[in-house]
Amino acid sequence: MTLAPAEPDPDANKVPVIYVAGAPFSGSTLLGLALGNSDGICDLGEVGFLERMWHDQRMCGCGTALGDCPFWAGIRTALDQADKPLLTLQTSQPAHPIDAKNTRFSLKLMRAMGLRDQTTLGRAALQDYATRNRHFFAAVREATGAVLLVDTTKTAARAIALARDPGIDLHILLLHRDPEAVFAAGLSRMRARNRVLAPLLPLLQMIKLRRQYRDAVKCAHLVGPDRLCTLHYEDLTRDPASAETRLSHWLGRPITFGLSKDRHIPRDRYHGFTGSRSINRDAGAKTVALRPADPPRPMGWGATALFRALRWTLPHPPTQP
Repeated sequence: MTLAPAEPDPDANKVPVIYVAGAPFSGSTLLGLALGNSDGICDLGEVGFLERMWHDQRMCGCGTALGDCPFWAGIRTALDQADKPLLTLQTSQPAHPIDAKNTRFSLKLMRAMGLRDQTTLGRAALQDYATRNRHFFAAVREATGAVLLVDTTKTAARAIALARDPGIDLHILLLHRDPEAVFAAGLSRMRARNRVLAPLLPLLQMIKLRRQYRDAVKCAHLVGPDRLCTLHYEDLTRDPASAETRLSHWLGRPITFGLSKDRHIPRDRYHGFTGSRSINRDAGAKTVALRPADPPRPMGWGATALFRALRWTLPHPPTQP
């Protein structure tokens, strides 16, 4: 009896990427750091901002400048040796419009009107963006030996572009946190940056949060059910062992956060450059404490009343068994 040749695995040559989606202040920096402690997994932080941060000569989470960090220097060497179009880590390299800090007003307006980036930026530009990121991810895998890469950028525009590339095996990890806590944290940041518009900031933050939740739901619909996992930040901090088990089943490989008995996560593998200020500013620490989620910050009765009156307008993340 002659056996038929095995069918080739269509995903064998794809670059597997875990893309963390969700609103800012949802705990993605902590989640990426924790995932990066598992064998075969490399946490790259918010890759969508890497070129910009390199251009601005920002600091790595290990306490050194990005250009001086041994981890990123090794990746830079791998990128220099790759004869393919990919991300460019140079101080003279501007960011792509998808990743730009100050997105031009016309692009913001067209996104607000529901127009896709394929329409506003062009199909060729989006494909070039996705291809460069795929080659970047492939170079990182080769340099680090990692099986899975973690990207905590969270923006829908980036996720949509990556999902279009047939060479990227995209997994969406949707991180959800108590909306009131996210709203309060975002409002606190807005108040610190703009005191002139203080009376309008709660409403502006609510509009912004609604868009961020809508974008997170968009990310969830980019992949099939087997490539989607929804995780609540409160569950992650309250019962990390159950979160490890859930993620292990989802990814088909052991996931361990390296948690100590006193609930501390090692950070010796962490090389993020954006995200949680409390984690990044304490670069000399060897661990990060995993504390139960804090209650929402006090934000005044007016902002609290506004949020609770409009909370029902926030899109709900997809539920999973």
